[in-house]
Order: sequence, then structure tokens, then C-alpha cells
Amino acid sequence: MLIELRIRPGDYWLRSILKAVRLEGLVRHGKVHRVPHLSLYGNARVPPGGWPELRYRVAELCSKYRTLPYLVDDYDSRMTDEGKVVAFRVVHSNVLKTFRRDLVRSLGGRFPSEKAYDSEDVDPWFHITVAHKLPDHEFERVWAYLHERESRDRPSKARRLHVNKYRPYQPLNGLRVTILNDVGRIDREYDLGRQKFLTREEALSRHGWCGTYKAYRISRGVELTGPQFSRTPEPETYFISDLHLDHGNIIRYCSRPFCSVQGMNRVLVNNWNSTVRDMDRVYFLGDLTFGREHRPDRYWWNGLKGDKVFVKGNHQDSTVPGVLSSKFSVPDGREGETRFVAVHDPREMQNDLRGWVEKNNAWIIHGHHHNNDLRNHPFIEGERRMINVSAEVVDYKPVSLTLLMSLGLNGIQKMDTITSVPERL
Repeated sequence: MLIELRIRPGDYWLRSILKAVRLEGLVRHGKVHRVPHLSLYGNARVPPGGWPELRYRVAELCSKYRTLPYLVDDYDSRMTDEGKVVAFRVVHSNVLKTFRRDLVRSLGGRFPSEKAYDSEDVDPWFHITVAHKLPDHEFERVWAYLHERESRDRPSKARRLHVNKYRPYQPLNGLRVTILNDVGRIDREYDLGRQKFLTREEALSRHGWCGTYKAYRISRGVELTGPQFSRTPEPETYFISDLHLDHGNIIRYCSRPFCSVQGMNRVLVNNWNSTVRDMDRVYFLGDLTFGREHRPDRYWWNGLKGDKVFVKGNHQDSTVPGVLSSKFSVPDGREGETRFVAVHDPREMQNDLRGWVEKNNAWIIHGHHHNNDLRNHPFIEGERRMINVSAEVVDYKPVSLTLLMSLGLNGIQKMDTITSVPERL
């Protein structure tokens, strides 16, 4: 018996890296995992008649949680009795660490694990395995490949996947806890958002994931179920970028918690119109729609509330007039003002605009980078004075200038997403 945390959403790039390592032929068959997962407990033997009690204990613990957050941050390795292991490094949250500790306490006496690290006395290694049971020469090939060093004796068959240069850095949320039976098949899977066990068939079904994602979106405030308008009588200012309406592939590319493009479209439009009043100013920073069969920008633009400013993106059609950038300033309460410029991709700013930014120590509010490079383009990057308002980073709804100013921007070194704890200077 094994207990694992299911990696979804967020598994697309991890699976791509696993696939690339397999295609590259760096190790012998069977040593690279096919399905990314985060092991929490086991191997353990369930005594005859013990499965109902096991499920009860797991459900009792899971009922106290709605999500298990963690961060995938680069690669890691360990030596084991069976050889070396290469893995994605997992930085646990206090929530995940507490869950795992309580899981060990609940199961350890009745269902003892064969693994020495499944003990309260051992600090667990949180990781997602890439390849295991590796002798030194295989380990060196995999490690070099993942760190962008060319292997001398292997062709690059997986180059087309464009993942060999990808250093993972992704805040994720565990939504399901999986119990695997003695032959490695799903026995039950606990849906944290819906607070219930799923059968193997339900756990593997697309319809089941639709329910999981919806429960997660509502509990996190990612899907608004009613108006969330500002209570101030004056107009508010909002920002958001890269909705990518009608773009089905963006769901997996950017780990969006949706199971269909239609559902994604509905939530994104509703979130906007449940946040923005007609009198509020909204800076939309490009890429409203995308995809082979996407509808024109104007189809969506006319249905969105607010006094809207369209800053052009790299996927914009010509049906909505737009600007390349927009400057503005805000009094900062010290007889001065904080200046901002809104653009789509900060790398494409013209030299005169870069000069204005440097002269005025302005903040750059931008999109384009989504949540795929949070190491370099987080929600807030204090040293370079940049704010990433891509939809995925701001929980799929416009973020207000009032909220940005309330964070104390000048004191923040880094803040990964709008729900992250900021690292202060």
C-alpha cells in the first residue's frame, strides 16, 4: 500500500520532462517514472480485513484539509540502498508538512511502513521522482541533461520537446490524496475540495476532475459566485493580462484549474464582470484571445465591464484599438507619487520608455510571462520593480491598484503569486 499526493493541475511540464528523459535514452528501461507523484507514506502492508479501517483513517485526516500547497523548485538527488535518485525538489508548506506528520501518526501503529523515513523521528524528503535506482554513470547523464549540459555520448532525441532547458519553479496545490493497493493500482482517491472518496473509475474520469477543479476554484476564490465590487464611491483601477479566451491548450500549458475551454471562458468573463463596475478603469495588458478557432477580440471585449484600456499583446487581432503602453502615477502619501507604466511584454519596451522608467524609478506592470517563469517573473519582483498581472498569477480576476499599494511595494523583494506570502527586503 502506498499513499500519494496526485499532481494535477501542474503535471504537464513535469510529464514532459519525464518523457524527454525517456526519449533521450539516458537510462535503462523502467527507471524513469511515467506519472509524476509525491509519495506521502509507504510501502506498507494492509492486514486481511484492514482496508476499511485504512480508508476511514485517511478520510478522517483528509476531512480537515481543502488543499495541500507546495512548491516545485528545481532538481534534487539522493543516494539510496538501490542506487541514486534524481527528483524534482519539493519545498513543503507548513500545511503539507503537518498533514504528512499526522498521516504517519495515524497509520504508523496499525499499518507500519517498510520505509525507515516513514517515522516522526525522521525529517521527510519531499520530492517527485524523475528516475531512480541509478548507477553513477546513468545518474551523471540524467543530471547533466536536466542542467543543460550536453551529454557527450548521447544524441538529443528529445530536443523537440523544448524541456531540457526548463528549470521547474511552480507553486502547486495538491487536490487529491491517493491510496494505491498492493499492486500499485488506485484503491480510492480522496477529493479534498469535495470532501469525499472517489472510486478508481471516478478518480480517472475527466468528469471527476471537472468536479474537483470547480470545488477548488470556489474554495480559493478563483471562481467568483457573486459580486466582489469595490465599496468606494470613486472609480477603482484594475489590471489583468493574458486571458487567452478560447485557447484550449493554455489550460495545460499554464496549469489552469479547468477541464474545458468553455468552462474557462465562462469563469474568466464572470470574474471580470463580478469585480469591475462600469465606472472602474481596467488596464488589460494584451492577449485577450488565442487559438485556431478563437472568436475576434471584439466579441469578448464588448461584454466586459469597465472603462477599458487595451494594451496590445503579441496575440492581438485588429478588431480592438489599443496602445503599446500607458503611463500613470499615484500619490504615495509622502508629498510625492509612485509612477507606473503598463505594457504587455517588458522585454519589448522601446528605449525612450526604458529611459522614462529608469529616470522616474517607475514600476512596470506587465503580462506575457503567465506563470511559467515565476523564478524570473513573479507577481512582484522588487529589485527590478516589476508586477506580473498575468491571469494565472492574480487568480484569474482583475487586481486593483488599491490592493497593490496596500502591499507596500517598496518593501517587497519577491512575491510569487497574489496569494503567496511576500519576501520582504
